[in-house]
Amino acid sequence: MKTTINIKATNVELNNQIKSHVHSRISSLEKFIDATEEDEALFEVEVGKTTTNQRSGKIFRTEINLTVSGQFYRSEAKEEDLNTSTDAASTEIERQLRRSKEKKIDLFRRGTRKIKNILRRRK
Repeated sequence: MKTTINIKATNVELNNQIKSHVHSRISSLEKFIDATEEDEALFEVEVGKTTTNQRSGKIFRTEINLTVSGQFYRSEAKEEDLNTSTDAASTEIERQLRRSKEKKIDLFRRGTRKIKNILRRRK
């Protein structure tokens, strides 16, 4: 699987610390992606401040858009610190990916259970 990460900064200077934190959080999400080798995962991450005048409160915002295997996942978080908002947004994407993966497994198990019951009735 090929992974592409696009990072955009709004009202904030994009330095190496921010980039490395975003890359570490995104790389931890790759294990939850249920894709084949030829699929491509595109992460679009936007970090920044919601306003230039405000100095306190939940002013830092992180938005993560993930497109993989024709499916789209989106997460947004506003927090008092940029790293905290990145963590919150990636946690939300992780929750969505886990739910999607569990849903696929449950549907597969339900189908195999039905087939097993049909085969039992024929005996």
